[in-house]
Amino acid sequence: MMRLPHLRRWRTKKANLYALIITLSILIIGSYALWSRQTWAQLTPYYTQWHQSLMLDIRSTVDLPVPTAKEQSVVSARLKAISLRIEGDQHAVCGVHSLIQWQQNIIPTFKNTRADCQKIVASVVDFQKQLAKIIAYDNDDQALAGILSTVPQMSEVAEDAMEARMTAWDNTAKNIEKMKVSDAFKLTQQTASKHSMAIKIAWADIIAAHQAKDKQKYLAAQNSLAAAIDDFNEVSNTSQQSVAVLAGDLEKAFRSASTD
Repeated sequence: MMRLPHLRRWRTKKANLYALIITLSILIIGSYALWSRQTWAQLTPYYTQWHQSLMLDIRSTVDLPVPTAKEQSVVSARLKAISLRIEGDQHAVCGVHSLIQWQQNIIPTFKNTRADCQKIVASVVDFQKQLAKIIAYDNDDQALAGILSTVPQMSEVAEDAMEARMTAWDNTAKNIEKMKVSDAFKLTQQTASKHSMAIKIAWADIIAAHQAKDKQKYLAAQNSLAAAIDDFNEVSNTSQQSVAVLAGDLEKAFRSASTD
């Protein structure tokens, strides 16, 4: 009988432990349920605000004036920043913690909420892919402009400078051909390389005719050079056509991204 008080205390402690475990379990389950409900409830406002902010940023950038090279560089920089922003956000916008993600498999509302989010993000990513093509094209175009800027301007050329002009255009054609460019820029690259080589060949013909003292061939070669220089405008025309196609695709992607 002397052990009964100890037994009663042990039973009391055990009952208290069970009560504590039950209380903690209720608190944990309740906290989990509250956190879960809040997380799912915040998903729609979060991705909606992200989408609206992004579209506003894109519109304000596209509406910027670009009459000068400086202003054009500002627009280019902002478009690159937008592209990087989308690339960085795309996997996180619809992200739901793994501890509650399973709920979408049993609760249709949660499944639909995440599906709506993923649809919007997918359309924005499609826009980003088109934007990336424009950015890559712009980078390639600037690289081509850098190569062409090293070629001497067309003017009267002294006899001892003819060889230098031919060499300059030969190097230009080779440097253009060696460029690593995006798929969209390849036609412009090929056109620029072809016409640069045509100018180089015309200079070579002029030099050969001059050395042979053949006036008829010399005049014909001069005419060929003038024609080759005029034909170089095809590079600009080809570039404009390529940009128009890219811009059209980008506009379609933007309309889809802004209306989803």
